[in-house]
Amino acid sequence: MKTSNESLISPSIDSLLEKVENKYVLALLSAKRARELFDGDDVTIDEYYINKVTTAINEIDQGKVTYVHGVDEIQAEETADDVSEE
Repeated sequence: MKTSNESLISPSIDSLLEKVENKYVLALLSAKRARELFDGDDVTIDEYYINKVTTAINEIDQGKVTYVHGVDEIQAEETADDVSEE
């Protein structure tokens, strides 16, 4: 049985809102990152998800995708350890 703080959705909205200012920013950031992934950008996390939005949300939760308030571009942080080379 799940306790009250466990969620069926992972990552939880509470966890995601610790990374961004509000739900509006989260929606915009995840949509923009998903669009970049759809256009061919490399994934910055080790997990594989078929859905690009799910991938984008998990990148945000793990701190791999960041943004700066007032700047139009988001930044996907990539290091050799983060992205498996094929």
